[in-house]
Amino acid sequence: MSSLSSYRGGYRIQVECIDGERRTLTLGKKTTKAAAVTFQSQIDHMVQQQRLQAAYDLKVTKWVNGLDDKHRKKLATLRLISDELDSRDIKQTLKGWCDFFITAEQGHSENVIRKLTNTANNLYRFFGEDKLLNTITKGDAKRFVVWMKKAKAEGGRGMNPKTTVPRQVGLCRQIFNGAINDEILGTNVFLQTTLSATVGKGQAVIISKEDRQKVFNVLPNNEGKLRHALMAHNGLRCPSELNELKWSGINWEEQSMIVDSPKTEHH
Repeated sequence: MSSLSSYRGGYRIQVECIDGERRTLTLGKKTTKAAAVTFQSQIDHMVQQQRLQAAYDLKVTKWVNGLDDKHRKKLATLRLISDELDSRDIKQTLKGWCDFFITAEQGHSENVIRKLTNTANNLYRFFGEDKLLNTITKGDAKRFVVWMKKAKAEGGRGMNPKTTVPRQVGLCRQIFNGAINDEILGTNVFLQTTLSATVGKGQAVIISKEDRQKVFNVLPNNEGKLRHALMAHNGLRCPSELNELKWSGINWEEQSMIVDSPKTEHH
């Protein structure tokens, strides 16, 4: 932890850096107490992240980006940033951005958060959590899509190229569009005509009553059998509509039920 004290009409922050050296940063006479406390808090957080060998989170990155050259040089003396970097070069990592973006505070429902989280995990597996957003190219995006289509035995994800992969591309676009809106990125590398985000209808297959009964008979418990019946005979989407069912939505007298559909709630 650092220490904050008054110094020549301004403030002085003494910091124990990760190399064991204790260094001092001074703030001028025009610095308010609140600004000095904020500076100290951000420095403590940056030192902690360095000790954990973790990337700075989005809030710290935005704070650093908002500093002028004089104060960035002060951070450089503490070895918290490189004195060779301009603030525009301090970019957000893939995981740092996803942790910030994929939250209810950003207006996402639980269902959307689940889908975006799954996509983010795929991005981590391919690029790594510490990959800087601004270093991901259009070529990287194409290679990511090829990797998702490639069979698991060949080191890929083995996803369906006509259904699952287009959905993943659409979710990647959503994640990267968020970074553009927050001025972290200038372009969306997943917004390419060669990367389709449209799921084809495919070929409809009608499952016979006999085959549906065979599936029903081997399900291990009543919950599984109930979910199967609601999908097969009532056409509920799995898992979104099944998971949203409530006892309060069941009308026994009229033999009806209310089905909430997260997928179409905005339509």
